[in-house]
Amino acid sequence: MEQNPIPNTTNNQATQSPQLHLENQQGSAPEYQQPNPQQVAEQPVIINNCIYTKEILLQAYSKIMKKYIFILIFSFVGLVTTGIMCFSSDSSARIAENAFLAGLFFWFIIFTISFMRSIKATTKQREKADMLLYGAISQPVAYFYNNHLSVYNPQSQARFSVPYQAIIDITEYKDIYVITLQEKVTVLIHKNGFSLRNEDFFKAFIESKASTLAKIKFK
Repeated sequence: MEQNPIPNTTNNQATQSPQLHLENQQGSAPEYQQPNPQQVAEQPVIINNCIYTKEILLQAYSKIMKKYIFILIFSFVGLVTTGIMCFSSDSSARIAENAFLAGLFFWFIIFTISFMRSIKATTKQREKADMLLYGAISQPVAYFYNNHLSVYNPQSQARFSVPYQAIIDITEYKDIYVITLQEKVTVLIHKNGFSLRNEDFFKAFIESKASTLAKIKFK
């Protein structure tokens, strides 16, 4: 596998403004404090490559999916409880009540299936868009330095750097770790994508570097 180049952040960043911007074709991105140029010149401690296949993206979206499914279940239970309280005990009312509950159940099932399909369609569209634009699926490379994280996408030529204090959440899934930064920017770390160090070292390293306020969920 061809080694992705380590982003050259020494000469250019030393003369930039105090704010660092995500450089891509879509314009500006969340602004973060620029790391010290002397720190940027350091060699990375960890390097990870993650290919954004639809299976990986589905895992990344699973947190959102669980959140909305929980909201749907809560809403469904609330509607059922309200329906039971509103109907009387006579036979005609029970028939209407059963029809109402059956309608709610089918609505819940249909809405859930539609939501799941929309998420899967989104991941497929992302994969197709990458192929059309770059001729390959996006596979960003994450470089973990002593005091900051730098991410470079060789397909889109986008890159950005953030201090570890910008991490607000780290969640482990089957094949990946999802690092959520401020402004809801996410970085995906594949468990089999380490070309420098390994998964166990990464877990210990990132846990020691992240803010004490960050939510870390390892299995």
